[in-house]
Amino acid sequence: MPWRELPPGEAVTFGRARFLLDENVDVALFKYLKGKGFNVRTVAQRGLRHRDDADVLACAWRENRILITHDDGFLDESKHPPNRNPGVVVLPGGDGRVATLAAAAKIIVDVVGNNREIFKGSTLRISDNLQITVHIRDHETGARKSTKFNQNGDEWIDEEPA
Repeated sequence: MPWRELPPGEAVTFGRARFLLDENVDVALFKYLKGKGFNVRTVAQRGLRHRDDADVLACAWRENRILITHDDGFLDESKHPPNRNPGVVVLPGGDGRVATLAAAAKIIVDVVGNNREIFKGSTLRISDNLQITVHIRDHETGARKSTKFNQNGDEWIDEEPA
């Protein structure tokens, strides 16, 4: 297929995200993402409750699903190397702060929702103050880089590199 210029206003997408929710994620997020039309599965549906993190991530990799969790352990690249990582989103709000979790859910839809392939091999952490830290491979150089983003109205502003 030849390259073509996009008409003004036409969105560019990189694959609709499919998600696997870790067992520590509230079922409300499952319902929210499902209601937005996403293909979502849970660790429990896959028979992986109380299983090792490596097993959970392996399932997400096999099924090409971005893992959503509250578990910081998935950010450890020495245990979970980028070449076997389908994409991981670590959320705030695991302690029952519904408003924080709801705001993070909107970020998932807006930032990750139509960009599955961009986030393959990456980790994305949403902090309590809704700052996003992305650890991603630079597609030009191949190097790993970290970038922090803060929301300013409807625009995400790239802050100084982490």
